[in-house]
Amino acid sequence: FEKIISSVKSENVNWINIDGLHNVELIEKTGNYFNLHLLNIEDILNTQHRPKMEDHDDHVFFTLKMLSGIEKDILIYEQISMVLGKNFVLTFQEKENEIFKRIKEQLRGNGTARKRMADYLFYRLIDNVIDSYYIILDNLNDRLEALEDEVNLSPNDRTLQEIQFLKKDLIAFRKIIYPVREAVGNVMQEGSEIIGEQTLRYFSDVYDNTLHI
Repeated sequence: FEKIISSVKSENVNWINIDGLHNVELIEKTGNYFNLHLLNIEDILNTQHRPKMEDHDDHVFFTLKMLSGIEKDILIYEQISMVLGKNFVLTFQEKENEIFKRIKEQLRGNGTARKRMADYLFYRLIDNVIDSYYIILDNLNDRLEALEDEVNLSPNDRTLQEIQFLKKDLIAFRKIIYPVREAVGNVMQEGSEIIGEQTLRYFSDVYDNTLHI
């Protein structure tokens, strides 16, 4: 914890990412240091929490699901929580992921993200997570097309079972994306003193993507 806090500079945009929700003490200390509401800390530790957005006086809390793939006809996902402050972004996830790795690599360069404020980084993180949903959507679409061909050519008992599996995954996918759409919509409707107007316009594109998905 001391190492984390010692790296925070008031003149910089600070991104603190914690992988693994098992370290409750570290998460609680970090949350208390940045004045997070006790209920938000509980939400971070509750991996089954529904995606949502909350605007507090000095920070915005946002939680959503990261979809990592489909294994044995089961949708695999984890919870990611984000907190936006005036000069910081906190992210809490169950395990390290490739999406955040890519953003970290971009920040090491001299691109647009490095020149913007914390609210832009917050937007980029959410946008990249939602963009990854298209990969899952393509997977589901491919399975659907294959099943359509199978039904037309040589349907059997396995076909019916695969249809049931696909239906289950589609329902799970919808349950994940629907509240995310609602949460992004709340960012646009409620706004926040720490989210600039330009960044709010970017969230309009994110909302369109959730509608499309």
